[in-house]
Amino acid sequence: MGEKNLKLLLATAADVTQGRGDSTHVLEIYRCLQETVDVTLLHRGEIGIVAGRMESGTEARSVRNLFKMVTYHALVAARILAIAENDTVVYCRDWSVALVAGLLKGVRGFRVIYEANSLVSLEMSLTVGRNLSGPFAVLQEIAFVISDAIVAVTARLAESIKASLDGRSPRIVVIPNAGDANFEPLPKKEARMRLGLREGSQIVGFVGNLGPWQGLNLLVRAFAILRTLLPNAELIIVGEGPEYSKLESLVNQFGLEREVRLVGNVPHSTALEYVCAFDVGTIPYERSELYEAVGRSPIKAYEYMTCSCPIVAGSYPDLSEEIIQARCGIVVPPDDAPALAKAIAGLLEDKHRASQIGRAGREYVVSERSWSNAASRIKALCEEMVGGKGA
Repeated sequence: MGEKNLKLLLATAADVTQGRGDSTHVLEIYRCLQETVDVTLLHRGEIGIVAGRMESGTEARSVRNLFKMVTYHALVAARILAIAENDTVVYCRDWSVALVAGLLKGVRGFRVIYEANSLVSLEMSLTVGRNLSGPFAVLQEIAFVISDAIVAVTARLAESIKASLDGRSPRIVVIPNAGDANFEPLPKKEARMRLGLREGSQIVGFVGNLGPWQGLNLLVRAFAILRTLLPNAELIIVGEGPEYSKLESLVNQFGLEREVRLVGNVPHSTALEYVCAFDVGTIPYERSELYEAVGRSPIKAYEYMTCSCPIVAGSYPDLSEEIIQARCGIVVPPDDAPALAKAIAGLLEDKHRASQIGRAGREYVVSERSWSNAASRIKALCEEMVGGKGA
């Protein structure tokens, strides 16, 4: 196909103006695809009455959120019917949007690709309970079946989807999350100066949604151990989420109010400045049924790499293999606070090794995990769909 021949609707139920990790994914893919594709972005932030921040898993927790989601999906259905044609691919970032698009595709003859990041049955059981997660899991399964193709962000998730559908699934392609290879990391000294952080402190960091699946309790326990080894260490946690108040209470319980800084939500550009200021970026792992089934490809990992920040992570399926392949960090067992603290301390004390590991991560993002690479693979899949090869 020639340039700009492909017509693509990139649709998500998120408000991408709110700066969550999934918003970063959508916006980066949109930016990269714009160069060669006729692409339209549909997102909740476009429509004032349904816009605004909504934490993952809380969509069914209040009348207000339910109103926003039902209204948005009705409006996005109308937009898809008005815009999409038989040479269009609707690329959906949420199971609910994929379900709407899949039910409408027979009317206009367009193709639907559903990008899956998790399994509703497991993720919602952590936030709203298993009673509510069951019906939504059935709807996600329908979205899988009626899509023309599925993009899974990990190989483990692709295997779980295929097994759950027992041969009914369409083509499944694995395209992991990525990082911005064009971003120029700030020197650590400059990043700390901008953020008002002490130049000589040893900073351990975490960036992301403060959800119950992030292992933050484990991180605080590990940091309490780390402080006995390195009294100059500080912990900075950037982000908001449903676990914020519990995390604050745990920090107080350990008497770490002065050593742990809960920054809250910041613009994405500021979050990257914090990562540039970190000595070590963390991705702790409290073992869960969710990640054993779906693996993990967190955007924070690639942003740590982008900023040349060495990583200490738990042994998540998929992610641990990638960290080892990229030589960009240290992998420790799940649920092991002493091992997590020891690995962090090792990198804080060996600045030369930490620097080497950070550079390796940066090189890996540039060569293997840039958003432009991910967008190119998405574009190729979409072209196959409208060309009839994947129908």
